[in-house]
Amino acid sequence: SASTTAMTLMSVPLLVASICGGIELWRAADIESWSSPAQLRKKTIAESRLTEEELEDFVAKPQLLAEGESIREMQTSLTNRWDDANGHLAIGYSWMNRFRKEMHGATMAAQPWQNRKKAWEQVDIEAQLLFVSNLDDQRAGQYHAASQQSKALQQAKKRFTTASEFCPWLPSTHIWLAYADYLCGNDVGGHAKKAARFAGGNADLWYRIGVLHALDSDKEQAKLAWQKCLRYSHQFDELVARRTQQLNLSFESCLPPVAEVYLRQAEARRKSNQPEEAKRLAELGLGFAESETVNNWKQNATVAKLYFIAGDTNKCREYWEKSINAGGEPSRISFAVHLLSTGKREEAIVQLRQCRGKTAAMHLRRLENDR
Repeated sequence: SASTTAMTLMSVPLLVASICGGIELWRAADIESWSSPAQLRKKTIAESRLTEEELEDFVAKPQLLAEGESIREMQTSLTNRWDDANGHLAIGYSWMNRFRKEMHGATMAAQPWQNRKKAWEQVDIEAQLLFVSNLDDQRAGQYHAASQQSKALQQAKKRFTTASEFCPWLPSTHIWLAYADYLCGNDVGGHAKKAARFAGGNADLWYRIGVLHALDSDKEQAKLAWQKCLRYSHQFDELVARRTQQLNLSFESCLPPVAEVYLRQAEARRKSNQPEEAKRLAELGLGFAESETVNNWKQNATVAKLYFIAGDTNKCREYWEKSINAGGEPSRISFAVHLLSTGKREEAIVQLRQCRGKTAAMHLRRLENDR
C-alpha cells in the first residue's frame, strides 16, 4: 500500500543515519582511547599537583608572587575541569616563566654588573635552547644536570606531559614538552614530528618545529619546516635567516618554491642596495611563477613586480595590464603604489584618478596635498 511504501522510504534515511552515527561513535571511542594513555583519571592530576608546602615555598618569594597566584588560581579552576589540556598548558607556561626567573637570578648573581634587561633576554627559553646547543659535551652535561634539579622545570614538564596526554592533537603541548626535554638533555625529534601532524598553516608552529629539528641535528627536516613557515607568513623572514646563519645553512634553501616569497626577498635586496642579488632572486621567482597557475589579479601583479626587478619593463607592463583587467580597482591601486615606489608619481596620480573608491581617493588626496 501507499502508506507502507511511505514508511519504508522514511526508514531508509533513518537507517543510514543510525549506521553513520554508529561509525562516528566508534571513531570517537577510538580517538578517546588514543588520546588518553593516562585514561583520563583524576589520579593523573593529583600526582602532578603541587603540595601546599611546595606552593607556599613558591609564592613566598616576592619576585615570583604573580606566577604563584596564577598557578594557584589555575589549579583551583582545574578541580572540575581536570581534563582541560589548555589549562595544564597554561600552568606549564607559568612554571617555565618561573624557571626563566630562576636562571635570571643566577645570571645576575654571577654577573652583578650586567644589564638586567640584557640578562633577561639571554634567559629567554629559545635563547637558552640555542645556547645549550652550542656548548661542548661537558658543559652541556652540567647544564642538563642542573636543569633536572630545577623544581620549576620538572613541574612544567609534568604539566606539558599531562596536556599532551589529554589532547595529543594540540601541537603547542608537543612544542613546549620538547623545550623542557631538551633543556634536560633528552631528544626532541619525536616531539617535533607529533607537532608537525597538527601544525596546519600556522607559521609560528612551523618555525618552532624547524628549531626543534635543528636542535635534533636534522637539518633537512628543519629546512622543510622553515619552508612551510615562510610560505604561510612573511613575519619570520628575519628569524629564519638568523637561525640558518647559526646553523651554517643557506637561507635560500629554506625558501619555498613560491613566486610571492621570492618577490619578497628580491624587494628586500633591492631596498638594501643589492641590485644584482635582487635581480637573481626575481629571475628565480619568475621560474617558479611559470609552474604556478596565474589566474587572478594578485598573482599577475606578483609576476609584474618580478619582471620589473628583473629589468624587463615590457613584460612588467603586460602583466600589470592583465592584473588590472582581472582585478579592477584594487589592482589599479596596487599598480599606483608600485609606480609611486619607483618614483613615477604623476603616473600614479593618473591611475588613482581612474578609481572611484574611498581607498583610492585617500591615496590621491595625500599625493596631491604633498605636491
